[in-house]
Amino acid sequence: MQGADTSGFTTSPISPPLSPLRQDDPDMIYGDGEDEFTRFTFSPFTIRTKSDDEAPVMKGKLKSIHEKLDSLLKASNPSSTDYYSQASFKSIIETLTKEHSSNLENMNKVVDASATICNKMTKKGNKLISDATSFMNNFQTSFESNTTKPNESIANLGSSLKAEREKLQGIRTGITTDHEEFKYSISSQVSKHQDDLAMESKIIDSLAIKNEKVKVLTVELEQAEKQVQDLITEKAVMKS
Repeated sequence: MQGADTSGFTTSPISPPLSPLRQDDPDMIYGDGEDEFTRFTFSPFTIRTKSDDEAPVMKGKLKSIHEKLDSLLKASNPSSTDYYSQASFKSIIETLTKEHSSNLENMNKVVDASATICNKMTKKGNKLISDATSFMNNFQTSFESNTTKPNESIANLGSSLKAEREKLQGIRTGITTDHEEFKYSISSQVSKHQDDLAMESKIIDSLAIKNEKVKVLTVELEQAEKQVQDLITEKAVMKS
């Protein structure tokens, strides 16, 4: 359908988009993931800044854009009897373009601000990681240094104790050997004394026997001498 105005030129009707915007949803930003209008989804997010120019797009602005787009769509509807002039149409397009550019600029500022914040956070994170790595390296070095000295002291003490143990073992072995030798010597001497005592006992027994024999012989000798004296006395008596 074509339309005309007092300026003397005609305008071609504008075909409605595949998925027109809905007035009852002011949160829409140029359609969502299921619309064929832009084929992409944009999810606005808020970052706290000191400048109002960097604030996210407000719902009121989006509603105003939606209303103007709806007016444009109604004007381009073939069943409508009123048509915008080319100047009015261009004015609406320019207004929409400016607002869209302004919104894009604001969104770019938001993205730049978020990128700046991300870079700062990344730098801080890298610094924290670097500091943590440096701290862990220093801690590992200090731990190894502090561990090496006690280990060396323990090793030296172990060597000293081992040497002392070997010395004590040698002394113990020597004492055991001396004890065995002393025990053997005492046993030998006791055995020798026992043998000597046995020999002395035998000698004493033999001497006792001989002493008894001597006593018997002495008595016999005394008796013989008495008999001789008696005979001499008898002989003397007989001569007288």
